[in-house]
Amino acid sequence: MAFTIYEFSNVTQWGEPIQPPQTRTASHATGSAFKLAAETKYVAVVPDADMHLRISDDGTAGTTADYALETGKTYGFAVRAGARPSLYGV
Repeated sequence: MAFTIYEFSNVTQWGEPIQPPQTRTASHATGSAFKLAAETKYVAVVPDADMHLRISDDGTAGTTADYALETGKTYGFAVRAGARPSLYGV
């Protein structure tokens, strides 16, 4: 199973993403981490199956106590300037 990640390197002054994004795919596999690109300012995630997502800088793996994401819905969030968090799917 996988989830699609849309990384936006440009945003408006209000923080809204500007097209086009860089599109990548990551695994739901426990312990698998997906490191965001250094220039990423906004991220949208679309899971292909229900999953839980952890956004972390410290390398701790995701668990079922993390954010619950439903199949096919889009979830987005801003990335703090200079941060390169990892996404962990479970």
